Amino acid sequence: MDAYTATLFFRHNRPLRALMIEGQCWFCLHDLARLLAIPYPERLVRRLDADQHREQWVEASGDWRKRLLVSESGAITLIVRSHIPENRAVRLWLTQEVIPALRESKPGTEPAITAMSWQGGPLSVLYWRDEPWIRLRDMPGVLPREQARSRGRWWALWR
Repeated sequence: MDAYTATLFFRHNRPLRALMIEGQCWFCLHDLARLLAIPYPERLVRRLDADQHREQWVEASGDWRKRLLVSESGAITLIVRSHIPENRAVRLWLTQEVIPALRESKPGTEPAITAMSWQGGPLSVLYWRDEPWIRLRDMPGVLPREQARSRGRWWALWR
């Protein structure tokens, strides 16, 4: 089973455990509910989709526990649905300070555009989550020229 080390952020002397898992920002539900002044945080999970929460072993300050985590989109959903105007400040803090700090702490999680030489010409490649991506309109330049000419239009190759 995977275990992760959380980064602690503090707002008004209250901790928020946050971590990066597979290039995504995740937050400890109990800490987030405490910041939002929402009682019974376990009930909040019912308001979220299945991909917005998970249970994970998390270490913070030497303490390993299985914690309920919510994703970045799940955290924003909980803030918007809380209907407490003061929670706008928490949303701003998350989106402007916490999430950028998490992404900067883990290099390679942000998309990076590079150029490579392919068949004698330049090709723009986007690297995201350790995978190369190319634009659909660049596909004719990627295919071998003989194959592209023999089949006619390039989009016919994806039938």
